[in-house]
Amino acid sequence: MFNQIRKPSSGRVTHVSVILLVLCVFVFLLWKFKEKQANIAVLQPQDSSAVAVGRGEGLRSQSDTLSAGTSLYASLLQKNISLDQITGLLKELGKVIDLKKTLPGESYELITDAEGALRSLRYFKAPGEVVVVEPAEEGLTIFQENVPLTKIVRKIEGEVTISLYDAVCASGGDAELAMLLSDIFAWDIDFFTDPRSGDRFSLLVEQYVRGGNRRGYGAILAARYQGKEVSREAYSFRLANDNRGYFDGEGKSLRRAFLRSPLNYRRISSFFTNSRFHPILKIRRPHHGVDYAAGYGTPIVTIGDGVVQYAGWKGDYGRFVSIRHNSTYTSTYGHLSRFGKGIVGGARVQQGHVIGYVGSSGLATGPHLDFRITRGGSFINPLRLKIPPVDPVPLAEMASFRGHVQELAKALDSMRASEWMELGEFERKFFPDSASISIASSNKF
Repeated sequence: MFNQIRKPSSGRVTHVSVILLVLCVFVFLLWKFKEKQANIAVLQPQDSSAVAVGRGEGLRSQSDTLSAGTSLYASLLQKNISLDQITGLLKELGKVIDLKKTLPGESYELITDAEGALRSLRYFKAPGEVVVVEPAEEGLTIFQENVPLTKIVRKIEGEVTISLYDAVCASGGDAELAMLLSDIFAWDIDFFTDPRSGDRFSLLVEQYVRGGNRRGYGAILAARYQGKEVSREAYSFRLANDNRGYFDGEGKSLRRAFLRSPLNYRRISSFFTNSRFHPILKIRRPHHGVDYAAGYGTPIVTIGDGVVQYAGWKGDYGRFVSIRHNSTYTSTYGHLSRFGKGIVGGARVQQGHVIGYVGSSGLATGPHLDFRITRGGSFINPLRLKIPPVDPVPLAEMASFRGHVQELAKALDSMRASEWMELGEFERKFFPDSASISIASSNKF
């Protein structure tokens, strides 16, 4: 009977043993994996933007740099801080900073404790200047610190593929530097229509640094733009009357009586014509201006110095501003969403002053600016206006100017892209016969 019982074969035993071994290894690896994940969860900070800064047990540092279109309020909402504390901070900062005019590139550092209570906010408004808000016995206190910085001169150059903004950022600059460069050539180059792929730029710019970190820009000392449509050069020079301006190599001022355009626009939706089909009225009638399509609320600036003749509602134009620049020229701005601060009849404005914001008031199908210029009472095409420059370098200062231009041009040609040197070294190398370069903006901040 017992002889009838079959013993398992050695092959079957081996097969079962292998399966059991594989299961044991799998269970062991699974256990080790879960243990590792648990350790990672313990070590991983809850807020990736919060980093211990060594200022005290449990303190956290959160920092941010404002970008175009981002307000300080919106940035603080993303941090580990309550809405009540944000309101208090903005109220206190508003005493010394115009929060409506914060600029891309401005940054801050927020220090909180483990419970998220405010310990301090350091706002870097300008190179070397820090506004600090801290808790006090009653509410908050605000004060300003002066931080010692080193000034350097850096060369930046690049090639345009999409836009000047993208080219500057890709070459080591940022939005602030792109704006500084475009402002210099704003009277001669419309950077929304003139640039072409393959255009090149190069510049020498002052930068403020501390501990290897950039803390903002000073002046652009020299710049070149070599384009398929237009090419220009600019050299910063401080005149004997202590006014600093930008001039070409011949001493002609880059500043013009009028800006090329009164806003940053997306496209021109209607040109100057004696017969345009009106999209709402469905009839043809003259359109003696230029329509700039732009986002709702885009700031609009006056193209030149002048006096506000009228600011109010004007029929089809909706909210409307008229500025008399001199006995010959007047510019008008229609379809505004609202007026700029202080823009009333009789107010004096300077070139670049915000006079209103893009809207669609009056007879308009969408947000845009209706921009017009009259010369001697007759409308002229703003896009064909030949704008005269302001005064050039005085003859008595031309010798000094030519010497400065020669040295700046040498620096622009000889320095490599992204190369930098401290201002003192820059002056000794390129301006050995001068105590300092008069173009430097050492008193800017």
